[in-house]
Amino acid sequence: MPQVGTGRIQSGTGKVILTPSASVPAGGTTVSANLTSFSVQTPASGIQLYSGVTQTGGNVILYLNNITAGPGIILNVINGIITIQSDGSVRGPTGPTGPSGPTGPLGPVGPTGSTGPAGASGPTGPTGPLGPTGPLGPTGPTGSTGPTGPLGPTGSTGPTGPTGPSVTGPTGSGGPTGPTGPTGSGPTGPTGPTGPGIYTITSFSGELTLDINQILAVHRFTMPVTFPASFGTAVNGGHSTAASLTNATADTTLNIDKLASGSDPTNAGIWTTIGTITFSAGGHIGALAGGGLSFAQDDYIRVIAPVTPDLTLDSVFFTLIGDR
Repeated sequence: MPQVGTGRIQSGTGKVILTPSASVPAGGTTVSANLTSFSVQTPASGIQLYSGVTQTGGNVILYLNNITAGPGIILNVINGIITIQSDGSVRGPTGPTGPSGPTGPLGPVGPTGSTGPAGASGPTGPTGPLGPTGPLGPTGPTGSTGPTGPLGPTGSTGPTGPTGPSVTGPTGSGGPTGPTGPTGSGPTGPTGPTGPGIYTITSFSGELTLDINQILAVHRFTMPVTFPASFGTAVNGGHSTAASLTNATADTTLNIDKLASGSDPTNAGIWTTIGTITFSAGGHIGALAGGGLSFAQDDYIRVIAPVTPDLTLDSVFFTLIGDR
């Protein structure tokens, strides 16, 4: 007796075709045989496709159930195999949420958002306590002199004093005028010697700050002259002075030099210092010192600035007075 493996439903007829097992030699897709016994197993799960089964002699009849597909279900019969599919419109209830997957890597930083509008200003806080009084600031410059006030009214005229007595004496008689005598003509006498007097040297340096070893003045004597000690008051009157139109920044000394006649005045190394003019820091009046020397005719005298001149001293002027 052949061994029967599986069965299938013939498409369009509903017949059950039994397929021989793999141990039966291939020779067709159907086998006829007398069945002495058979059994139909009810499925443990799923859908039972038959409603009953009978056996008459060697024939077995399966009574299949009518299968009707509901909404969203598709029935297909292909080569006697029934397939049941969903068209996707019907889904079962949502299953439970699965466990969370691992956290993915951080994405790139997004662009910076635009700055939001400024918030409204808060209310003004209470005034804090007064701080300590700060030190007094430096005194400001002296203000300019105000305009002259109007003249006051003229005072009343005082009383006139009494008139003194006036006595006119008698006029004497005038004698006659004598005749003018003739003009005499004699030779002019020789010029007398120059009398004593003062000898003055005056100079101005100009409106520029002094330069290194700048010569402020140089003079050649036309006659013998003697200067008093410290260039003080001369015998015939007057005294020497020195000043400037700007204040000196630091103490500054100008030299008064002498050179004998017949010497070369271009040779700076042969001059002899005989006095000084000193300006104190912050001052503009020069103090003279030295002097007490005599100069012959054609001797030289000069006034010269120091090697390190002052930063602000300029417009220096002086007058030297001696006796001739």
